[in-house]
Amino acid sequence: MNMRVMFVDDEAMLLSGLRRMLTGQPGWELLFAEGGREALRMLAEHPVDIVVADMRMPGMDGAQLLSTVQERFPGIARIVFSGHSDRDMVMRLVKSAHQFLSKLSDKETIVAVLERVHTLRDIFTNTRLRDIITKIDSLPILPNVYLLMVEELEREDCSLDRAGRILSADVGLTAGILKTVNSAFFGLPRKITSPEQAAALLGVDVLKGLVISQAMFGAFDQNRYAGFHLDLLWAHCIRVASFARSLSVMEYGERGADDLAFLGGLLHDLGKLALADRLPDEFGEILRLAQTENITFEQAETKVLAAGHAELGAYLLGLWGFPEELVKAVAVHHRPAASPDGQLPLAIVTHVANYLDHLLVQHNKEYADHPIDAEHIIKMGLLEKLPVWVEICHNLLDEADA
Repeated sequence: MNMRVMFVDDEAMLLSGLRRMLTGQPGWELLFAEGGREALRMLAEHPVDIVVADMRMPGMDGAQLLSTVQERFPGIARIVFSGHSDRDMVMRLVKSAHQFLSKLSDKETIVAVLERVHTLRDIFTNTRLRDIITKIDSLPILPNVYLLMVEELEREDCSLDRAGRILSADVGLTAGILKTVNSAFFGLPRKITSPEQAAALLGVDVLKGLVISQAMFGAFDQNRYAGFHLDLLWAHCIRVASFARSLSVMEYGERGADDLAFLGGLLHDLGKLALADRLPDEFGEILRLAQTENITFEQAETKVLAAGHAELGAYLLGLWGFPEELVKAVAVHHRPAASPDGQLPLAIVTHVANYLDHLLVQHNKEYADHPIDAEHIIKMGLLEKLPVWVEICHNLLDEADA
Protein backbone atom coordinates (compact mmCIF):
# COMPACT_ATOMS: atom_id res chain seq x y z
CA MET A 1 0.00 0.00 0.00
CA ASN A 2 1.34 3.42 -0.96
CA MET A 3 2.28 5.92 1.73
CA ARG A 4 1.16 9.53 1.16
CA VAL A 5 3.34 12.13 2.89
CA MET A 6 2.94 15.91 3.02
CA PHE A 7 5.89 18.17 3.87
CA VAL A 8 5.06 21.65 5.13
CA ASP A 9 7.59 24.50 5.29
CA ASP A 10 7.65 28.17 4.41
CA GLU A 11 11.05 27.80 2.70
CA ALA A 12 10.54 26.88 -0.95
CA MET A 13 14.20 25.88 -1.33
CA LEU A 14 13.96 23.36 1.51
CA LEU A 15 10.83 21.82 -0.02
CA SER A 16 12.57 21.69 -3.39
CA GLY A 17 15.51 19.86 -1.81
CA LEU A 18 13.19 17.34 -0.17
CA ARG A 19 11.42 16.82 -3.49
CA ARG A 20 14.71 16.04 -5.25
CA MET A 21 15.85 13.80 -2.40
CA LEU A 22 12.71 11.70 -2.01
CA THR A 23 11.02 11.62 -5.43
CA GLY A 24 11.11 8.08 -6.73
CA GLN A 25 11.09 6.48 -3.28
CA PRO A 26 9.22 3.19 -3.89
CA GLY A 27 5.64 3.22 -2.65
CA TRP A 28 5.65 6.92 -1.68
CA GLU A 29 3.34 9.69 -2.86
CA LEU A 30 4.64 13.16 -1.97
CA LEU A 31 2.85 16.47 -1.47
CA PHE A 32 4.46 19.81 -0.58
CA ALA A 33 2.81 22.85 1.01
CA GLU A 34 4.34 26.29 1.56
CA GLY A 35 2.92 27.14 4.98
CA GLY A 36 0.22 25.92 7.32
CA ARG A 37 -2.79 27.45 5.62
CA GLU A 38 -1.92 25.95 2.24
CA ALA A 39 -1.38 22.61 3.98
CA LEU A 40 -4.89 22.66 5.48
CA ARG A 41 -6.40 23.60 2.12
CA MET A 42 -4.59 20.73 0.42
CA LEU A 43 -5.48 18.25 3.16
CA ALA A 44 -9.18 18.96 2.65
CA GLU A 45 -8.79 17.77 -0.95
CA HIS A 46 -5.99 15.21 -0.73
CA PRO A 47 -5.99 12.72 2.18
CA VAL A 48 -2.50 11.79 3.41
CA ASP A 49 -1.04 9.34 5.92
CA ILE A 50 1.66 11.57 7.43
CA VAL A 51 2.23 15.32 7.79
CA VAL A 52 5.78 16.54 8.38
CA ALA A 53 5.74 20.19 9.48
CA ASP A 54 8.37 22.82 10.20
CA MET A 55 8.03 24.53 13.58
CA ARG A 56 8.94 28.09 12.69
CA MET A 57 6.58 29.35 10.00
CA PRO A 58 4.96 32.81 9.72
CA GLY A 59 1.20 33.13 10.07
CA MET A 60 0.48 29.61 11.25
CA ASP A 61 3.43 27.93 12.93
CA GLY A 62 3.99 24.20 13.23
CA ALA A 63 2.37 24.01 16.66
CA GLN A 64 -0.87 25.54 15.40
CA LEU A 65 -0.85 23.44 12.25
CA LEU A 66 -0.32 20.11 13.97
CA SER A 67 -2.94 20.91 16.62
CA THR A 68 -5.42 21.73 13.86
CA VAL A 69 -4.52 18.56 11.95
CA GLN A 70 -4.99 16.60 15.17
CA GLU A 71 -8.48 18.04 15.55
CA ARG A 72 -9.68 17.96 11.93
CA PHE A 73 -7.81 14.92 10.58
CA PRO A 74 -7.09 12.68 13.61
CA GLY A 75 -6.16 9.71 11.43
CA ILE A 76 -3.05 11.47 10.09
CA ALA A 77 0.29 10.77 11.78
CA ARG A 78 2.09 14.01 12.68
CA ILE A 79 5.85 14.66 12.63
CA VAL A 80 7.73 17.75 13.77
CA PHE A 81 10.52 18.83 11.38
CA SER A 82 12.92 20.91 13.45
CA GLY A 83 16.43 22.12 14.05
CA HIS A 84 18.29 21.39 17.28
CA SER A 85 17.63 24.94 18.49
CA ASP A 86 13.89 24.17 18.46
CA ARG A 87 14.15 21.34 20.96
CA ASP A 88 12.47 23.14 23.89
CA MET A 89 9.56 24.19 21.69
CA VAL A 90 9.32 20.72 20.23
CA MET A 91 9.10 19.08 23.64
CA ARG A 92 6.14 21.30 24.50
CA LEU A 93 4.40 19.99 21.37
CA VAL A 94 4.53 16.36 22.36
CA LYS A 95 0.74 16.05 22.49
CA SER A 96 0.21 17.03 18.88
CA ALA A 97 3.27 15.28 17.43
CA HIS A 98 3.93 11.58 17.04
CA GLN A 99 7.61 11.81 16.20
CA PHE A 100 10.46 14.30 15.78
CA LEU A 101 12.76 14.62 12.79
CA SER A 102 15.81 16.85 12.60
CA LYS A 103 16.28 19.05 9.54
CA LEU A 104 19.87 17.87 9.55
CA SER A 105 18.79 14.27 8.90
CA ASP A 106 20.07 12.47 5.82
CA LYS A 107 17.85 10.63 3.35
CA GLU A 108 18.28 7.26 5.03
CA THR A 109 17.16 8.64 8.40
CA ILE A 110 14.15 10.46 6.93
CA VAL A 111 13.03 7.34 5.05
CA ALA A 112 13.48 5.12 8.11
CA VAL A 113 11.54 7.46 10.45
CA LEU A 114 8.64 7.98 8.04
CA GLU A 115 8.26 4.30 7.19
CA ARG A 116 8.40 3.41 10.87
CA VAL A 117 5.72 5.96 11.75
CA HIS A 118 3.56 4.67 8.90
CA THR A 119 3.87 1.15 10.30
CA LEU A 120 2.77 2.39 13.75
CA ARG A 121 -0.18 4.48 12.55
CA ASP A 122 -2.68 2.03 14.03
CA ILE A 123 -1.22 2.75 17.47
CA PHE A 124 -0.65 6.48 16.99
CA THR A 125 -4.15 7.16 15.64
CA ASN A 126 -6.11 4.66 17.75
CA THR A 127 -9.47 6.28 18.56
CA ARG A 128 -9.61 5.05 22.16
CA LEU A 129 -6.06 6.19 22.83
CA ARG A 130 -6.71 9.57 21.20
CA ASP A 131 -9.45 10.23 23.74
CA ILE A 132 -6.94 9.69 26.55
CA ILE A 133 -4.29 11.89 24.95
CA THR A 134 -6.85 14.68 24.51
CA LYS A 135 -7.50 14.72 28.26
CA ILE A 136 -3.82 15.06 29.15
CA ASP A 137 -2.31 18.54 29.34
CA SER A 138 1.18 17.33 28.44
CA LEU A 139 2.84 13.96 28.10
CA PRO A 140 5.99 13.04 30.05
CA ILE A 141 9.15 14.62 28.63
CA LEU A 142 12.38 12.69 28.37
CA PRO A 143 15.21 13.80 30.66
CA ASN A 144 17.91 15.92 29.06
CA VAL A 145 20.57 13.32 29.87
CA TYR A 146 18.62 10.82 27.74
CA LEU A 147 18.47 13.20 24.78
CA LEU A 148 22.21 13.89 25.02
CA MET A 149 22.93 10.18 25.29
CA VAL A 150 20.81 9.32 22.25
CA GLU A 151 22.52 12.10 20.27
CA GLU A 152 25.85 10.47 21.11
CA LEU A 153 24.62 6.99 20.20
CA GLU A 154 23.33 8.21 16.83
CA ARG A 155 26.66 9.72 15.81
CA GLU A 156 28.67 7.90 13.15
CA ASP A 157 31.61 7.73 15.55
CA CYS A 158 29.45 6.99 18.60
CA SER A 159 31.12 5.77 21.75
CA LEU A 160 29.45 3.78 24.51
CA ASP A 161 32.16 5.09 26.80
CA ARG A 162 31.10 8.69 26.05
CA ALA A 163 27.45 7.68 26.50
CA GLY A 164 28.36 6.32 29.91
CA ARG A 165 30.09 9.58 30.86
CA ILE A 166 27.00 11.56 29.78
CA LEU A 167 24.87 9.30 31.97
CA SER A 168 27.21 9.78 34.94
CA ALA A 169 26.36 13.51 34.97
CA ASP A 170 23.00 12.58 36.56
CA VAL A 171 24.04 11.07 39.89
CA GLY A 172 20.56 9.95 40.93
CA LEU A 173 19.85 8.30 37.60
CA THR A 174 23.23 6.58 37.61
CA ALA A 175 22.75 5.22 41.13
CA GLY A 176 19.35 3.78 40.22
CA ILE A 177 20.63 2.13 37.07
CA LEU A 178 23.67 0.60 38.78
CA LYS A 179 21.47 -0.76 41.56
CA THR A 180 19.18 -2.32 38.97
CA VAL A 181 21.84 -3.91 36.79
CA ASN A 182 23.55 -5.40 39.84
CA SER A 183 20.36 -7.06 41.06
CA ALA A 184 20.04 -10.84 40.92
CA PHE A 185 17.38 -10.65 38.20
CA PHE A 186 19.79 -9.00 35.78
CA GLY A 187 22.11 -11.98 35.91
CA LEU A 188 25.36 -10.22 34.94
CA PRO A 189 28.54 -12.21 35.62
CA ARG A 190 30.25 -9.43 37.60
CA LYS A 191 29.44 -6.34 39.58
CA ILE A 192 29.03 -3.15 37.53
CA THR A 193 30.54 -0.10 39.20
CA SER A 194 30.28 2.67 36.60
CA PRO A 195 27.91 3.88 33.88
CA GLU A 196 30.69 3.34 31.34
CA GLN A 197 30.78 -0.35 32.27
CA ALA A 198 26.98 -0.52 32.15
CA ALA A 199 26.91 1.01 28.66
CA ALA A 200 29.58 -1.37 27.36
CA LEU A 201 27.88 -4.49 28.77
CA LEU A 202 24.21 -3.69 28.22
CA GLY A 203 24.17 -2.21 24.74
CA VAL A 204 22.25 0.72 23.32
CA ASP A 205 18.59 -0.31 23.56
CA VAL A 206 18.74 -1.77 27.08
CA LEU A 207 20.63 1.29 28.33
CA LYS A 208 18.00 3.61 26.80
CA GLY A 209 15.21 1.57 28.38
CA LEU A 210 16.81 1.70 31.81
CA VAL A 211 17.28 5.47 31.60
CA ILE A 212 13.63 6.00 30.68
CA SER A 213 12.26 3.65 33.33
CA GLN A 214 14.48 5.10 36.06
CA ALA A 215 13.56 8.65 35.08
CA MET A 216 9.83 7.89 35.06
CA PHE A 217 9.84 6.00 38.35
CA GLY A 218 12.24 8.47 39.97
CA ALA A 219 10.04 11.48 39.21
CA PHE A 220 6.93 9.95 40.73
CA ASP A 221 5.57 10.70 44.21
CA GLN A 222 5.55 7.41 46.10
CA ASN A 223 2.75 8.53 48.43
CA ARG A 224 0.44 10.08 45.86
CA TYR A 225 -2.16 7.30 45.76
CA ALA A 226 -3.41 5.00 48.50
CA GLY A 227 -3.15 1.41 47.32
CA PHE A 228 -0.62 2.14 44.58
CA HIS A 229 2.83 0.92 45.57
CA LEU A 230 5.54 2.23 43.28
CA ASP A 231 8.22 -0.07 44.70
CA LEU A 232 6.04 -3.12 44.00
CA LEU A 233 5.41 -1.98 40.43
CA TRP A 234 9.15 -1.47 39.85
CA ALA A 235 9.95 -4.91 41.28
CA HIS A 236 7.23 -6.40 39.06
CA CYS A 237 8.71 -4.79 35.93
CA ILE A 238 12.19 -6.07 36.74
CA ARG A 239 10.91 -9.62 37.31
CA VAL A 240 8.85 -9.57 34.11
CA ALA A 241 11.92 -8.34 32.22
CA SER A 242 14.00 -11.19 33.63
CA PHE A 243 11.29 -13.78 32.89
CA ALA A 244 10.78 -12.47 29.35
CA ARG A 245 14.48 -12.60 28.56
CA SER A 246 14.78 -16.19 29.80
CA LEU A 247 11.71 -17.34 27.87
CA SER A 248 12.94 -15.59 24.73
CA VAL A 249 16.34 -17.29 24.92
CA MET A 250 14.71 -20.68 25.41
CA GLU A 251 12.07 -20.32 22.70
CA TYR A 252 13.75 -18.25 20.02
CA GLY A 253 17.44 -17.87 20.77
CA GLU A 254 17.84 -15.16 18.14
CA ARG A 255 20.72 -12.75 18.57
CA GLY A 256 19.44 -9.56 20.20
CA ALA A 257 15.96 -11.00 20.87
CA ASP A 258 16.77 -11.40 24.56
CA ASP A 259 17.56 -7.68 24.90
CA LEU A 260 14.29 -6.74 23.23
CA ALA A 261 12.41 -9.19 25.44
CA PHE A 262 14.03 -7.67 28.53
CA LEU A 263 12.92 -4.21 27.36
CA GLY A 264 9.39 -5.46 26.72
CA GLY A 265 9.14 -6.67 30.30
CA LEU A 266 10.83 -3.63 31.77
CA LEU A 267 8.65 -1.09 29.96
CA HIS A 268 5.32 -2.92 29.59
CA ASP A 269 3.68 -0.94 32.42
CA LEU A 270 5.20 2.44 31.54
CA GLY A 271 1.74 3.73 30.65
CA LYS A 272 0.56 3.24 34.25
CA LEU A 273 3.02 5.88 35.42
CA ALA A 274 1.92 8.28 32.69
CA LEU A 275 -1.75 7.79 33.61
CA ALA A 276 -1.04 8.19 37.32
CA ASP A 277 1.02 11.31 36.76
CA ARG A 278 -1.17 13.06 34.18
CA LEU A 279 -4.74 11.90 34.97
CA PRO A 280 -4.83 11.69 38.79
CA ASP A 281 -8.63 11.71 39.18
CA GLU A 282 -9.17 8.99 36.59
CA PHE A 283 -6.28 6.94 37.92
CA GLY A 284 -7.65 7.16 41.46
CA GLU A 285 -11.02 5.91 40.20
CA ILE A 286 -9.30 3.04 38.37
CA LEU A 287 -7.58 1.98 41.60
CA ARG A 288 -10.84 2.23 43.52
CA LEU A 289 -12.73 0.09 41.02
CA ALA A 290 -9.99 -2.55 40.86
CA GLN A 291 -9.99 -2.85 44.66
CA THR A 292 -13.70 -2.60 45.46
CA GLU A 293 -15.03 -4.66 42.53
CA ASN A 294 -12.18 -7.20 42.55
CA ILE A 295 -11.49 -6.73 38.83
CA THR A 296 -8.19 -6.48 36.98
CA PHE A 297 -6.48 -3.14 36.51
CA GLU A 298 -7.08 -3.39 32.77
CA GLN A 299 -10.81 -3.99 33.25
CA ALA A 300 -11.01 -0.95 35.53
CA GLU A 301 -9.16 1.16 32.95
CA THR A 302 -11.66 0.14 30.29
CA LYS A 303 -14.56 1.18 32.51
CA VAL A 304 -13.05 4.58 33.29
CA LEU A 305 -11.16 5.49 30.11
CA ALA A 306 -12.23 2.97 27.44
CA ALA A 307 -8.50 2.38 26.86
CA GLY A 308 -5.51 1.94 29.09
CA HIS A 309 -1.88 1.89 30.04
CA ALA A 310 -0.84 -0.62 27.36
CA GLU A 311 -1.83 1.66 24.49
CA LEU A 312 -0.49 4.77 26.20
CA GLY A 313 2.85 3.14 27.02
CA ALA A 314 3.19 1.97 23.42
CA TYR A 315 2.37 5.48 22.19
CA LEU A 316 5.15 6.96 24.32
CA LEU A 317 7.70 4.35 23.23
CA GLY A 318 6.80 4.92 19.59
CA LEU A 319 7.05 8.66 20.07
CA TRP A 320 10.49 8.23 21.61
CA GLY A 321 11.80 6.11 18.77
CA PHE A 322 11.96 2.61 20.26
CA PRO A 323 11.89 -0.44 17.93
CA GLU A 324 8.62 -1.16 16.15
CA GLU A 325 8.36 -4.72 17.50
CA LEU A 326 8.74 -3.45 21.07
CA VAL A 327 6.07 -0.78 20.60
CA LYS A 328 3.60 -3.32 19.21
CA ALA A 329 4.35 -5.84 21.96
CA VAL A 330 3.72 -3.30 24.73
CA ALA A 331 0.47 -2.22 23.04
CA VAL A 332 -0.95 -5.78 23.13
CA HIS A 333 0.79 -7.23 26.18
CA HIS A 334 -2.59 -8.06 27.74
CA ARG A 335 -4.09 -9.34 24.46
CA PRO A 336 -1.38 -10.76 22.16
CA ALA A 337 -4.07 -11.99 19.77
CA ALA A 338 -4.72 -8.31 18.97
CA SER A 339 -1.32 -8.03 17.30
CA PRO A 340 -1.86 -7.36 13.56
CA ASP A 341 -0.09 -10.58 12.63
CA GLY A 342 -1.27 -12.44 15.74
CA GLN A 343 2.08 -14.21 16.05
CA LEU A 344 4.48 -11.53 17.21
CA PRO A 345 6.99 -13.49 19.35
CA LEU A 346 7.82 -10.52 21.57
CA ALA A 347 4.14 -9.85 22.28
CA ILE A 348 3.60 -13.46 23.36
CA VAL A 349 6.75 -13.53 25.50
CA THR A 350 5.85 -10.25 27.23
CA HIS A 351 2.27 -11.42 27.82
CA VAL A 352 3.32 -14.78 29.29
CA ALA A 353 6.09 -13.28 31.44
CA ASN A 354 3.62 -10.73 32.84
CA TYR A 355 1.07 -13.47 33.56
CA LEU A 356 3.65 -15.70 35.26
CA ASP A 357 4.80 -12.94 37.59
CA HIS A 358 1.19 -12.34 38.65
CA LEU A 359 0.80 -16.11 39.09
CA LEU A 360 3.96 -16.64 41.16
CA VAL A 361 4.09 -13.41 43.17
CA GLN A 362 1.12 -11.92 45.03
CA HIS A 363 0.83 -8.27 44.02
CA ASN A 364 -2.37 -7.02 45.61
CA LYS A 365 -4.89 -9.43 47.10
CA GLU A 366 -7.66 -6.87 46.50
CA TYR A 367 -7.27 -7.18 42.72
CA ALA A 368 -8.70 -10.01 40.63
CA ASP A 369 -6.38 -12.73 39.38
CA HIS A 370 -4.46 -11.70 36.29
CA PRO A 371 -5.64 -13.78 33.30
CA ILE A 372 -3.69 -15.39 30.49
CA ASP A 373 -5.01 -15.27 26.92
CA ALA A 374 -5.59 -19.02 27.00
CA GLU A 375 -7.43 -19.16 23.69
CA HIS A 376 -4.52 -17.53 21.87
CA ILE A 377 -1.92 -19.66 23.66
CA ILE A 378 -3.80 -22.80 22.61
CA LYS A 379 -4.18 -21.50 19.04
CA MET A 380 -0.43 -20.92 18.86
CA GLY A 381 0.28 -24.48 20.07
CA LEU A 382 2.05 -23.26 23.20
CA LEU A 383 -0.13 -24.72 25.95
CA GLU A 384 2.10 -27.74 26.56
CA LYS A 385 5.07 -25.41 27.13
CA LEU A 386 3.38 -23.48 29.93
CA PRO A 387 4.46 -25.86 32.76
CA VAL A 388 8.08 -25.58 31.61
CA TRP A 389 7.84 -21.79 31.53
CA VAL A 390 6.37 -21.77 35.04
CA GLU A 391 9.28 -23.88 36.29
CA ILE A 392 11.88 -21.62 34.64
CA CYS A 393 10.43 -18.47 36.19
CA HIS A 394 9.96 -20.15 39.56
CA ASN A 395 13.65 -21.10 39.53
CA LEU A 396 14.60 -17.50 38.71
CA LEU A 397 12.66 -16.36 41.77
CA ASP A 398 14.39 -18.97 43.95
CA GLU A 399 17.81 -17.89 42.66
CA ALA A 400 17.03 -14.25 43.36
CA ASP A 401 15.87 -15.08 46.90
CA ALA A 402 19.06 -17.06 47.47
